[in-house]
Amino acid sequence: MDEKEEWSVRAKLFTPEIKKLRLEIKACENIRNRSFDKDIERITQKKIKQRDAR
Repeated sequence: MDEKEEWSVRAKLFTPEIKKLRLEIKACENIRNRSFDKDIERITQKKIKQRDAR
């Protein structure tokens, strides 16, 4: 095997792990986005209540 083929084989060994990590990253981003949206909504509601109390 020449060096290029050897590196290609080695790279393919990482593919399943990379796929798992990409899915984990996507899940984390979804969680962060949902949390962030709720925080914005909560802050907005608080500001509206403060404005209405005036």
